[in-house]
Amino acid sequence: MTDNELPVSSAKPLQLRVELIAGLSTYLTLSYIFVLNPILLARAGIDPSQAFAATILSAAAATLLMGLWARLPFAVASAPSITTFFVSYVVLSMGLSWQAALIAVIVSGFISMGMTALSLRGKIVAAIPNGLRTGLLFSISGFLIANGLTQAKIVNFSSGFMGLGVAGPSAGILAGIFVFSVGLVTTLLLQTKALRFSGAPLVGILMATLVCISLGITTTTNVSFSWNMLGVPAELINWLRISDIAHVITWEFVFAAFIFFVIDFFSGVGKFVGLFTAAGVETARDEEGKFGKALYVDGAGTVVGGVLGGASLAVFISSAVGVAAGGRSGVTAVTIASLILLSFAFIPLVGAIPAEAVSGILAYVALLLPVVALRRSEFTLTRFDVIVCGAAFAISLLTYAIDRSMLLLFVCYTAKELFAGDKRASPILVITTLLLGFAVLFQAFAG
Repeated sequence: MTDNELPVSSAKPLQLRVELIAGLSTYLTLSYIFVLNPILLARAGIDPSQAFAATILSAAAATLLMGLWARLPFAVASAPSITTFFVSYVVLSMGLSWQAALIAVIVSGFISMGMTALSLRGKIVAAIPNGLRTGLLFSISGFLIANGLTQAKIVNFSSGFMGLGVAGPSAGILAGIFVFSVGLVTTLLLQTKALRFSGAPLVGILMATLVCISLGITTTTNVSFSWNMLGVPAELINWLRISDIAHVITWEFVFAAFIFFVIDFFSGVGKFVGLFTAAGVETARDEEGKFGKALYVDGAGTVVGGVLGGASLAVFISSAVGVAAGGRSGVTAVTIASLILLSFAFIPLVGAIPAEAVSGILAYVALLLPVVALRRSEFTLTRFDVIVCGAAFAISLLTYAIDRSMLLLFVCYTAKELFAGDKRASPILVITTLLLGFAVLFQAFAG
């Protein structure tokens, strides 16, 4: 048995200390999410106190499962990219209730688990060109920056042709730019080689909050601790009753569940491949071994996040920080889960932070995604890849329409393989493109 496969109970004393330090390092890189996620979900109408508890409990449960069952040093928590899509697009733009949107999240998690059980996930991943996988991260990146600019009240997006957003200046633009810049620049400076401070995003949010207070930008969010916040939301229970499910199933719901799955699936697999490579786990591509268990945890975490009201969960790419610190076994993940539960001490902060204060951090996450993708890339980007990925990023950024951006990617890469001349286009890729195209066009005309 190698060090990579040490069970939680048998880690050597020296390695145990390393694993504990690794867990703390990873926790510091993601602790900001327990402040950010409730603020984002509050915009969708979810009680921020409940969202805060759901974010912590779902992340702790999924990360603990990753450590005790998969025995891997990775953290699983609410993904800001998917939460942003959940709030800004599915609820505020498409018009789904937050209850229906959470059920769509649950459905996407079950789809992921089912595909893993049928060993279909590996086949689909193999069918997706490397350029397309990278392009999806660029698409998400553009959307996150657009959302950050909107949240900072720097720009507004109005409906245009076929529902495409058109960016325009917003009132109070100067204050928004200042707050946005302080959060982003502070985080970037603390992440430079000279400092390398793992808690940089959290400090960035706090600095931006101080600027908001000085400018008179306040929040009406009311967050306080109560034991009731640890339960499942009563409204969600009503929506989860079998007799009420029929009222949720609409074309918009199906579209949302499909997009949740696509975003979570393709970005998640890419992150896992990169983290497995960093950890030196040889069974990374074996769906019957650690890789398969990690995929199950990813899907199960999304289901739990949807049920509790914390939205979709995903493996955090910043888990690489703990791996770099020496984390190799489930002890690291168990340490992270324990620290996550201690995050209930953060609850006074959540109620004092305006939504504008997290805008710069959304941009930071957006900039991090393509950088990570290019660093772990096992292939060389061609001119075609650069043009298509750049176009996908631009569409998301300038129109606030991530679905159209993703469709562009699938259409371009499917066409490239269809017309390559050697009939090597995968049927799976073609079917996925057609399904996504149908969903996007239906949503455009229906809206």
